[in-house]
Amino acid sequence: MKRGYIGFQFHIGESYRAANNRRRCDMVVRGVEYRFYRASSVVEGRDGLALECWRGDKGPVFEIFRNDETLRFEVTLFEQDVPLELLEYVIVDAREQLGDFDPL
Repeated sequence: MKRGYIGFQFHIGESYRAANNRRRCDMVVRGVEYRFYRASSVVEGRDGLALECWRGDKGPVFEIFRNDETLRFEVTLFEQDVPLELLEYVIVDAREQLGDFDPL
């Protein structure tokens, strides 16, 4: 199992795809490369930050979402049979990476 940092930054003038393509693998499980990205959402009923896990360019595998409206952390699986190693890895770091809830 290989681990890397979790985070995502754009360079000035860089598109999402270009930034995505320059990223390295964050973790390898049974020969499959996974990447972790931070994302935000500000829509009615879904306001907060997420830590997404992607398998290559095939789309998200799961996300851990810090919901600032409900003050809860939520896990959404987008695929079946998610390797336990991925969940163990990200759950430990999700609260630190996504931060605490800020009082209004």
